[in-house]
Amino acid sequence: MDLKAIDEGDSDEVKKEKEEHNAQLRETVERKRDVSYEEDIITNFWSLSEEDKKNLSLNAKTTNLLHDALSKEEYGRIKAYKTAKEVWDCLEMAHVGTSKVKNTKIRLLTKEYEAFEMREGESITDMQRRLNLIVNNLNLAKLYQWEN
Repeated sequence: MDLKAIDEGDSDEVKKEKEEHNAQLRETVERKRDVSYEEDIITNFWSLSEEDKKNLSLNAKTTNLLHDALSKEEYGRIKAYKTAKEVWDCLEMAHVGTSKVKNTKIRLLTKEYEAFEMREGESITDMQRRLNLIVNNLNLAKLYQWEN
């Protein structure tokens, strides 16, 4: 979720700032913040610790960035969630699925790869495109599985 691209021309100081910003955003969606999201949080904001205020601010920024990046349909799916972590988990489940679903996808793609053959009347170019699609999807599925 690197929202600030690090360019070769950036100074070391700018690169460091961007890396810190990106790390904060990733951390915000990867774990729940310790701030409670009860109705009275606005009246109690000034009594929060500096760490809680920072966490609340990071959560709001990250949630807004996620909202801005989504289509109307996707936004409708996540609008009820209050934390960036909840939004991220919902999107991940909708687009990636559970580990059981991922393993099933890998098995299906592997079977499709193993049974691959040229179809009757299919051009070599079309066959190669089909094979590349299977291999790319299989590599992506396995890569994602190893990252998690």
